[in-house]
Amino acid sequence: MTPEALEQELDQLHPAAFGWALACCSGDRAAAEDALQASYLKVLDGRASDGRPDAVTELVRADGTRRLTEALATLPRRQREVLHLVFYQDLTIAEAALVAGVSLGTARTHYERGKAALRKLLKEKPE
Repeated sequence: MTPEALEQELDQLHPAAFGWALACCSGDRAAAEDALQASYLKVLDGRASDGRPDAVTELVRADGTRRLTEALATLPRRQREVLHLVFYQDLTIAEAALVAGVSLGTARTHYERGKAALRKLLKEKPE
């Protein structure tokens, strides 16, 4: 994809992406803008990948994603938010704390408790 085409694609997706970022940041416009900017930079720098796997891999991944999404939905909101920022937005725990508007210690607690809860939930569910 050419840089111009990529920029056009980002422009097209921006309203939905910003709405999602705003929801993740509890309505904090500045934090949402910062999180979205970090994501855009990764896309533009080529650090975000977008390859297509084969059909079997996609099915396995879809099942894993479904299980993970279901498990995440059972976690408290703040744990989900911190885990999302760290794992999906590739932020550090300190950066996630800023975006979420909590102290670093609180973010670490939510991060560790969320990971432990996910491990337990994912082990309990059959493959």
